Amino acid sequence: MKYTSSLDKLARGLTIGITTLFLAIIAGQFFVFKQSDAVVTVSVTVGLVLGYLVVFVFRPVNYYVLNDKVIIHRPIKDVIIDKKNISTIELLDRKRLRGAIHLFGVGGLFGYFGIFGNASVGRMTWYATRLDRAVLITTITKQKIVLTPDEPVAFMIAVKTSNGNDVGKRKK
Repeated sequence: MKYTSSLDKLARGLTIGITTLFLAIIAGQFFVFKQSDAVVTVSVTVGLVLGYLVVFVFRPVNYYVLNDKVIIHRPIKDVIIDKKNISTIELLDRKRLRGAIHLFGVGGLFGYFGIFGNASVGRMTWYATRLDRAVLITTITKQKIVLTPDEPVAFMIAVKTSNGNDVGKRKK
């Protein structure tokens, strides 16, 4: 079953703002600095475009719950979580996400993904597009994964019940 994941207002605003800023920088280089060194102009343009594309292709697009796995779909390289490795799945309220810092990740451009951490939950891997409705998956190896399906309760039920799996009652 497919579960969509839409951007929240902050991620939408940051995506629009950063895209506009990058376009302005690129355009400005070619119009304002016509007389300057072309190598610098081309290097900055290539750097901005490559960085933007890397973030774009690794962003979470949506999630799939199949009988034996959860798939985090991205334009390049889906992330697959084997359901037999899931120890718990729970709703994660915004208070528990508060104070999260980027250890290595993207904090708004096309979503929030990468490695984050805070005092409440600890180290987490986010594949999120919003901050107001998160689901926390904890694996049997204690890895914490944050997902943000548009329908978090339906998503959790599907993960817990498909193919007779009862994720919530597994031993930790």
